[in-house]
Amino acid sequence: MSVKLYITLEPSGGGRPVTVARIADRGVLLDAAEAAIREAQGKVETLAEEDERLGFLQKEEVSRLCRSLEGIIPELRERNRVN
Repeated sequence: MSVKLYITLEPSGGGRPVTVARIADRGVLLDAAEAAIREAQGKVETLAEEDERLGFLQKEEVSRLCRSLEGIIPELRERNRVN
C-alpha cells in the first residue's frame, strides 16, 4: 500500500480545493501523523473544560485516529513504543 501526504489549497469563499504538492517521504509522513495526533489531543483538554462529555468523546476520537494512522503507517506504532 502506498501512503502519501497531500498539501491542498482551499480557496476562501468556496471553490474546489487544489492539490499543490504530494509527499511520500516516510519521515515527513510520520511527523505529520504525530502532529495530527498532538492536535487532536490538544482539543481534548479544550473541550473537557467546556463539557466533560465532549472531552470524553474527543478522547475516543484520538484513540481511533491513533489506531487508524498506526494501521496505515506501521512505523508510527514502532515510534510510539519507543517514546
